[in-house]
Amino acid sequence: MPKPDGGERELGLPTVTDRLIQQALLQVLQPLLDPSFSEHSYGFRPGRRAHDARRAAQGYISKPAAGSWFKVLEKHVHCFSTQAMAAR
Repeated sequence: MPKPDGGERELGLPTVTDRLIQQALLQVLQPLLDPSFSEHSYGFRPGRRAHDARRAAQGYISKPAAGSWFKVLEKHVHCFSTQAMAAR
């Protein structure tokens, strides 16, 4: 791949060994870390899909209790800010 300064950058394609190591780490770390994630987190979680997130959001929105919209927004902002802090 061309670099902005005119040089070349190798394209980093994962090898079979890379994928094997990634999968091994995933299988060891996921059971340890997954319980610490928010119950409202659906991204890249085993057994959770975008359809589940949509269904949960629709459930919050359809509740007649006051503040349902606020709860959805609050959870979204909390998850986003937590991820932003973790990325630092």
